[in-house]
Amino acid sequence: MVQMKKAVFDIAKTFVFVICAYITGNVALAQTSSASSICPEPPTYVQIYHQFDWFPVEQKRLMRDFQLKCGLPEDVDWLVRRTEKALKAQGIRVTKSKLSMATEFEQVKIELKTDKDDGQPRSILFPVKFFELDKSLLSHAEISGIIREDETLELRYVLDESRIRDPNSRVVIKWLRDGQQIEGANKSRYKLTSEDVGGKITALVFLKDSRNIVYSHRKVTLANKVGMVISLPEAKDLTIEGEAVVGKVVNASYVYADRNEIDREENSRFVWLRDGFVIKNAKGPSYQIVPQDVGKRISVRLTPRNIRNEIGQTVVAEMEQIIEDELVTLRPDILAGIESISREMSLFETLKVSKKVFSELDEVKLTSKKMAKPSSKETSDIYLMPELSIRHASTRKITDIVFYPNDPFTKSFSENIRHQFFGNDISFRTIKILLNRLNSELRNSNYDSIEAYLPEQVVNDGVLRVQFKKFPDRVGDTQEKINKEMSGYKILLMGLGLVCCL
Repeated sequence: MVQMKKAVFDIAKTFVFVICAYITGNVALAQTSSASSICPEPPTYVQIYHQFDWFPVEQKRLMRDFQLKCGLPEDVDWLVRRTEKALKAQGIRVTKSKLSMATEFEQVKIELKTDKDDGQPRSILFPVKFFELDKSLLSHAEISGIIREDETLELRYVLDESRIRDPNSRVVIKWLRDGQQIEGANKSRYKLTSEDVGGKITALVFLKDSRNIVYSHRKVTLANKVGMVISLPEAKDLTIEGEAVVGKVVNASYVYADRNEIDREENSRFVWLRDGFVIKNAKGPSYQIVPQDVGKRISVRLTPRNIRNEIGQTVVAEMEQIIEDELVTLRPDILAGIESISREMSLFETLKVSKKVFSELDEVKLTSKKMAKPSSKETSDIYLMPELSIRHASTRKITDIVFYPNDPFTKSFSENIRHQFFGNDISFRTIKILLNRLNSELRNSNYDSIEAYLPEQVVNDGVLRVQFKKFPDRVGDTQEKINKEMSGYKILLMGLGLVCCL
């Protein structure tokens, strides 16, 4: 009974030992595979058992590869695979292999079964060397290229492939910026980006075997920091702000950008366009809409420039709305531009009169004088760009002619005038022709002291309002004509009376 209890105790003890060993082994493997935190010393020797003829020369060649850094089972198993590969190169195929780790009484042993076995057991003892880095495999490494943004660097290295013991070895490259690995940079070429500006670039090259163990490496760090690329100025988000109405000021809104902070903006070029055609002398960041813009679309072309006279790419922005007309005061200075008063405008002194409405019998004394430059108050409703001339007059069309306060002409003449001038441009030339026609008709109708004129007024939708004035210097002539007519009537009446008496 006592022996049975002892046997049960021994079995339980063995079971617990096996479980503990299994758990310990799994933990060791997990730690090795994840972070290589546990790395026991490799075995000193490995005993290989075989049953085939194995030439000593081939054995010594294989012994050179028996180097381990750690003594974990997967590390020793790598020696088994390396042995199988070496035998395959000699025409010997391994059909079965068995690895036994070192115990208290035995060394690590490898048992091989091949297709060349002759039944005679043999064994050989392979010494295992402790693995150390071999820098001679990567004898040289350097980085070539321009150390500037948007340029490409190339890592060059010298690898002695004849001394690589593991045919499955591979080269691994990593690029670092200020000591931090650059994500995705794992090729021999690396293109510098804006994130690299001001930083130091380092290249690492590793030689790893099939166990992912590094047995040679090189490190190269550039002496200079990455420079910034020569950046041209940019104009971003260009838009035109303001109302698309005659007389309003619109502005070019944009964001100036230059990656070189010291290169501030200077003398950027603005060109304003009307339906794609350049507007003369409109070259600033603002533009005041004029009557000739009505019905057209305004755009601006901007070429950014910095203090070093570097010119960026030209950008264009266009207003979405077509320019609309507004109530515009019809004055010579507005139609022709306040800066350029031409000689032709002196012909229209009658346009500069009082806003009072005259009837046919009102007597008004007009003073002939040259037109003065309008004040800011007079031109507050609209302002045209400087250096315009009479030919730049408004392109609005005449839609109707109204006579105020009444129409002194015959119905047929008035309708004929409206028909002839309908659709003509509102300009000084047209107005001059119209007034000449009207005044000529007045003289033909014996209205010698009455003259048609176009007062300072508001032109709305192309309607012109014509008024009339009476000249005092012609009152005497008219009165004399009336007296002569009255004398004639008196003579006629006296003659009729005499006939009746007879």
